[in-house]
Amino acid sequence: MHSDDELLRTLGRIARQERDEERAHLDDRWDAFCEGRLPEEEVAALRAAAADDAAAQRAYDAFRPLGASFRRRLAERLGEQLAASQAGDAAEPQARSAADPTEPSWRGRRPSRRPRSEGRRRAAWLPW
Repeated sequence: MHSDDELLRTLGRIARQERDEERAHLDDRWDAFCEGRLPEEEVAALRAAAADDAAAQRAYDAFRPLGASFRRRLAERLGEQLAASQAGDAAEPQARSAADPTEPSWRGRRPSRRPRSEGRRRAAWLPW
């Protein structure tokens, strides 16, 4: 029993050390770096720390600003998907009314038991 207590204390100590090390790597500078507000000399310090430490390198890669080219590509894809979605929505009511304009669109169909939110079309789909 004594060895179990010692083992648990050791595991707790190791977990606290790992948590403290992770907190040391994820300070407020990373948020400022991600938003592009970090001064260049501090960015250079983060780059130097990333060269020496694998965990700092992972953090540097994760928090690196995405840049204008990424935002431009994202906006283009979202615009394409939104246009395709709107084109599909515009064509759908015409197809229903062309079948029989006097008959309501719900007639002849079994009501869905899914929540309404599941049936709605998403405006954008991100492939990653």
